[in-house]
Amino acid sequence: MACLAHGLPVVSTAPRIPLPELWDGENVLLVPPDDPVALSEAVAQVLSDANLRARLAAGARELSKLFTWEKIARRTVEEAYR
Repeated sequence: MACLAHGLPVVSTAPRIPLPELWDGENVLLVPPDDPVALSEAVAQVLSDANLRARLAAGARELSKLFTWEKIARRTVEEAYR
């Protein structure tokens, strides 16, 4: 969350349960779980591609708005009282 809030490009493993908020190549760069080669290639791609870094950074800032502590707390309370 800190990386998103600071507008940093994020490379992560694809979640086992898809999250519709994560847009591969737009607000995060996702790689398959348990694939260190794919992870290292994705990191290298981000490091070498300024346009990709800028797109991921801008997308991260927008995505972070969905994951503020206030919104996380609200969703947690709503789910607890369903």
